Amino acid sequence: MLAGAAAAWSSSANAQMNWPRPFAYIFGIAEDQRLVGPTKLLQGVGVPDVSIRVYLHNVSYWLSKLDQSTVKVRKLKLYHPQLPMLVWDTDPHTRWPLIAVMYNGEVVNHANGSIDLLSVPNHALLELFVWDPGDLARRRTGFILDVTTPEGTLPVQVEPSDVNDRSFTD
Repeated sequence: MLAGAAAAWSSSANAQMNWPRPFAYIFGIAEDQRLVGPTKLLQGVGVPDVSIRVYLHNVSYWLSKLDQSTVKVRKLKLYHPQLPMLVWDTDPHTRWPLIAVMYNGEVVNHANGSIDLLSVPNHALLELFVWDPGDLARRRTGFILDVTTPEGTLPVQVEPSDVNDRSFTD
């Protein structure tokens, strides 16, 4: 009886909480990072990467209504819905350029570029690095980051860079 009451209270408490959504924004051109190029290799081509910051606030909650302390990220995909050629991902089985993923200052991609089941705290900050032929830096709006976990895929709108962050050079 007590266990059922505790579960009901926990469920109603979760329903009443204001769970912040995960969010992402374009941090700017990372002059000191040249991790990726137009391929699946974790190898730069001499051009500074574009950095995107992703805060994984409550990904598990938004996918399955579970409050978990960690999230296991299977893969990431950055794209523009109206421009089908603007895609980057961590899936080694696609032709799209690689997203390099850093957590706590360390690149966490496997040798094949994947991040399958990267386990991080539910409030983690990931920094993504992508090779950009100019479209991401020029457009800055309309991009979506799909965060895929064992529970499913959550689309996260990528916001333009904040004025207090590194700016883009034109």
